[in-house]
Amino acid sequence: PGQWPWPTFLVNIVGTVLLAYFTTRLLERLPTSAYRRPLLGTGLVGCLTDFSTLHVQTGTMVEHRFYGLAGDYTVAGEDEFGNTAEGTVTVLAVPGTPQLTASGPVKPGQTTTIASGGWPAAVDVTFQIETEAGDPVGDPVTVTTDIDGNIPAGTTLTVPISTDPGDYVVVGEAEGDTAEGPLVVAPWTPSVEASGPVKPGQATTIASGGWPPATSVTFQLEDAEGEPVGAPVTVTTDAEGNVPAGTVLTVPVGTEPGDYTVVGTGVEGITAEATVTVEPWTPTVELSGPVKPGQPTTITSGGWPPLASITFQLEDADGNPVGDPITVEADADGNIPAGTTLTVPADAEPGTFTVVGTDADGNTGEWDVTVE
Repeated sequence: PGQWPWPTFLVNIVGTVLLAYFTTRLLERLPTSAYRRPLLGTGLVGCLTDFSTLHVQTGTMVEHRFYGLAGDYTVAGEDEFGNTAEGTVTVLAVPGTPQLTASGPVKPGQTTTIASGGWPAAVDVTFQIETEAGDPVGDPVTVTTDIDGNIPAGTTLTVPISTDPGDYVVVGEAEGDTAEGPLVVAPWTPSVEASGPVKPGQATTIASGGWPPATSVTFQLEDAEGEPVGAPVTVTTDAEGNVPAGTVLTVPVGTEPGDYTVVGTGVEGITAEATVTVEPWTPTVELSGPVKPGQPTTITSGGWPPLASITFQLEDADGNPVGDPITVEADADGNIPAGTTLTVPADAEPGTFTVVGTDADGNTGEWDVTVE
């Protein structure tokens, strides 16, 4: 295959020369005969040329394992009246050329679907992913062709999760026959979104997808220098490569306001990130008044970290404490209990004072009150 059929060509040239000689020069020198021309021309030369073609084609079929096909066949026909006719047909040995295609691009850990035909019937074909240098990648898969030389529909080959993105080749081999097709391995490109802005102690909700299915992904809050802030959280992706809905990452109490990065890291070092802004708590304080010495002022205050303990202190113009402080706990919305009061000492001098609220993390809020 792929070369000029010199044996057949040379035998036919010899047959042509002999036929010309027998039908001209030789017959001119011999007595006339009705049988000599058919005997030498059709019989001898015809057998010589036909047998050489059959021999070459039979050898080619055997070489390509079409053992039961090489040779001449008889086609017989019969009509409804019993009349028959027949003729001879020669099946030419045209060797099969296996073909192979591999679906793609695919990502590491995914499978490529192989379509391949043109193989000998009922033979085992082994498929292997290889680098362009011919090095094997992952495990091979072996299947058996059908009577038409096709492999089973849905034959797949898995790309290992550790495979680097790039161009590869799927190679099929069966008893010396080979076929190959290109395969592109694309990188995973996960995405991450983090809700915000958030305040210290609050949680940012993470929406993320594009990861390898059913693998672990760890999310970590990092500062501008790449240092971890708080504890990480690890989740498992679903069959579509998405993290569970409602995945959250808590910003530690005491975190300085500013921009931070939520970094997701999956298998084989696959990463994705998003920026989240941490804002300061901005508590508000309002006081009833004016009040007189010995009377209480009612405090209305919110915007504190949920469930935080807040201490309220009356202070004079120089920042010195006046009287005793009180401590209350904020509710889940960051508001202090309704009806919270702070009493002005009976000996307080008339003037303007300030009520300052402070929590354990240094968040503050204040408001002035007039003592008459």
